[in-house]
Amino acid sequence: MNDVDAVTEAIASYATGLTGNDIPAAALHGMKRRLVDTMGCALGGFNGRPVTIARQVAATTRGEPSARVFFSGEVTTVETAAFANSLMVRYLDFNDTYMAREGGHPSDVIAATIAAADGAGLSGAGALVAMVAAFETVCALAESESLGAHGIDHSLHVAIGSAVGACKVMGLTDRQTAHAVAMATASNVALKVSRDGQLSMWKSGSAANAAKSGVFCARLASMGMTGPGDAFM
Repeated sequence: MNDVDAVTEAIASYATGLTGNDIPAAALHGMKRRLVDTMGCALGGFNGRPVTIARQVAATTRGEPSARVFFSGEVTTVETAAFANSLMVRYLDFNDTYMAREGGHPSDVIAATIAAADGAGLSGAGALVAMVAAFETVCALAESESLGAHGIDHSLHVAIGSAVGACKVMGLTDRQTAHAVAMATASNVALKVSRDGQLSMWKSGSAANAAKSGVFCARLASMGMTGPGDAFM
């Protein structure tokens, strides 16, 4: 690819090239543990007021492909399911934490990847590989840059990771994945103020919104939408 920067290309190449055979057994087991933990967090957050609002929105939205809201089974768009389910996971703030140059919760990408997999009818084994790709992308970005020092929220990494997970689920090409990553990067520079000072419901909503956006960018890329070539420059 010569139409995107080196970082975008590296992320896309990693995501599209990853197979189940590349993932060590211990890492795959670790991903399964995080999946179970994520679902436990979602169950705990199911009745939270922000989650209830998101579920109400989901109940009024239909699309093709469609995906389901966790536990209630409401059928909605893939993007809205990604938002409602990610919000459900994050609401109690008990999901995993990864502390590197930039902190964050890599498992924020799991619900988005599941929503995309639900919409695509992907097998559980395939969805796990996509989750690993998304999760590792978030961790690599957290180790590479400090967003909070510049007033940017770490949910930017969630958007990129969610785009990777959705692209992997959908079987997109290197180029399509690169443009989904570029769009997710350029359009999700959220403010850290979401989790500073007097907290609002949006503290748990910022990462969920990023997850939704990552899935949306993947769907756009699958239809030929292109993103900026220098998203990381």
